Amino acid sequence: MAMSSSSNNRKEDPSSPPQTPSSSSAADNFCRTPREKPTTFPPGYKFVPSEEDLIVHYLKPFLRSNKNPPPNVPIHRVNIYESNPERLSREYVKGNDKEWFFITERTKMHEGGTKKHSRLDNGGFWKARSAFEEFKTRKGEAFWRMVLEHYTGNNQNGARSEWLMYEYVTDSSSPRDKTNGDNNKRVDYALCKIYMTPKGMKRKAEEEEENEKRKKEEERGGGEEQEVDQRCPFSSDEFRELMNSLSVPGEVDGVFTGPIDLSPLFGEGESKKD
Repeated sequence: MAMSSSSNNRKEDPSSPPQTPSSSSAADNFCRTPREKPTTFPPGYKFVPSEEDLIVHYLKPFLRSNKNPPPNVPIHRVNIYESNPERLSREYVKGNDKEWFFITERTKMHEGGTKKHSRLDNGGFWKARSAFEEFKTRKGEAFWRMVLEHYTGNNQNGARSEWLMYEYVTDSSSPRDKTNGDNNKRVDYALCKIYMTPKGMKRKAEEEEENEKRKKEEERGGGEEQEVDQRCPFSSDEFRELMNSLSVPGEVDGVFTGPIDLSPLFGEGESKKD
């Protein structure tokens, strides 16, 4: 199966949710699966399929069926090339501790086609690290894998992010996948696995740990009583003048030696009791 190099760059839009193409851009209604797709695994089991498992048990059955994603497993149907991987990782259930799995549509050109397919966005894009590489299952069924890197920005000044993707395709393409509006353009499907680099995972874990630490400090600080300013409302000169105006038995040269009537300080009818 010939792979066109024009499919090596795939752009996505991080500012808008994954779009559902109309019937003019896809043969079937490409709808995405619920974000919280249920999974049923026995305790202790994780979804860690091999490449052959992805092709034989998930992608090929999807192509043979009515384009429904497999039930009860964390493989989601999303147009991944129009979505930001950071947001996808937040919105969709991961397959295991570090990987997310998606089935997505790919639009490519038939031989002789003149129209170039492109996706305009204001965000990032996926760029192929190498060309498609061919593999075979144990039964001799061919499939192809491409490794792509995610970049933020655009083709002119893109910066490589910490996300990688494995894109898997087969030579199974149904005539039903042709679009109604352009006979030179065909829609087929790929199964994609995205994950962060080890460096990215470490950075993200450190950020989450720091955020959790900051949150606990804020909660602990909010529960402490605020210290009250209890300074004397009088200056030293005002206090001395006030004391001199009181009737103080035993006062000698401004030195207060006897009991003091504090009722003027508290107002009429109020006095400090022993």
